[in-house]
Amino acid sequence: MAENWAESPLAESLAAVAREGGDDLSWLAPSPPGGYNSLAELPAARGRLDWLLTRLPEVWDSEDPRFGAAWLFEKTVEHTVSALAGCFVLHHRVPLAGPRDIWVNYDADGVCSAPGFSDPAFACLASDASADHQDAVVVETVEQLGQRLLAQLHDLYRPLAETLARPARRGLRTQLKVVADLAIVAVWWFAREFRGEAEGFRYAEMLGHGGPPLWGKAGFRDFPHRGRVFRHRIRNTCCLFYTRRENRYCFTCPLRSKENRNERWGEHFDAQMEAKP
Repeated sequence: MAENWAESPLAESLAAVAREGGDDLSWLAPSPPGGYNSLAELPAARGRLDWLLTRLPEVWDSEDPRFGAAWLFEKTVEHTVSALAGCFVLHHRVPLAGPRDIWVNYDADGVCSAPGFSDPAFACLASDASADHQDAVVVETVEQLGQRLLAQLHDLYRPLAETLARPARRGLRTQLKVVADLAIVAVWWFAREFRGEAEGFRYAEMLGHGGPPLWGKAGFRDFPHRGRVFRHRIRNTCCLFYTRRENRYCFTCPLRSKENRNERWGEHFDAQMEAKP
């Protein structure tokens, strides 16, 4: 293990994710600050879970009995998965921390913090400048690294997925598809921003192949419009945002009708074309 954690290759990658992605900095340290729970501990922290399951429907104004559990899982994954996805895309590194080694906290409105890591191990390619580091595990290809990321995500989020499945009224496979949806979006964004549009699709499809361990599909669809063919994404799972009092659907919601979806995406791509000189 790294003796100077601040100089760990994983710390370097986490700092790059925060810098390039505009996110709060995920930290790397042997132990967490007070008030944090690991992703392994959180499912058993009944007092904190009960408070979050009550607080989140209040903050987001939903009376649906499924909302608290679904939104807690959604936002915990969303606020933590970007650190792993960003490391994968930007530096071709995958943090190897398990659920006991990733730590989170929540503010008064139930907003999840950026994650902390208490394991500096990472997977990387042989071409990585730190491939000979004591904390490195080398794999041969980017595709194998993507599979390693999928396996990490499955193991990281499964304890919380299992605990929140029943109150969210979902099966475990659906919970894991939520993880895939959010990981695909995060990888797509980082790759599109820093490697180009084509690479954005390639990296997202690498994770969203529809097989184990997460069974998520990339969800991209061709959209012919005004003589051009655009691509847009539809989620595989629903976050229940529509159950809020304002009854508004997410842009990529799978529950919207084909006609409504086509109308919204047409307006979106019209605005894009009009904005370009």
